Amino acid sequence: MHWLSWHDSWQFLKSWQGIAVAVFGVAGVIYYGPKQALETWDWYLNRFFDEPLLDLMREQSLLTKELSQRSIEGYSVGELAKLLKRSQRSIGKSIKRLKRKDRLELYHGGFRPKQ
Repeated sequence: MHWLSWHDSWQFLKSWQGIAVAVFGVAGVIYYGPKQALETWDWYLNRFFDEPLLDLMREQSLLTKELSQRSIEGYSVGELAKLLKRSQRSIGKSIKRLKRKDRLELYHGGFRPKQ
């Protein structure tokens, strides 16, 4: 198998065939790149920020009233921020994303997972 050296590769890229290959390659990156980057970012936010919030809310709502420290009425942003040791702004953004995905609902002045 013959591999191109750097010199041969540069000569190829300077030809019209090389320019055509480069144009199609760049067009593919421009077309598919942003979508893939945004999907990866959404996965990251869901995995590390939204799911722990939802898991905490599910876990707390499964506790019986005898084991729970308070009645289940829904969690405020401030309560969730303290429990997860995150800022209220971060919790608010997670809540917006979860509501947009229809995984969270407003309940008695707070929030709870959809059932």
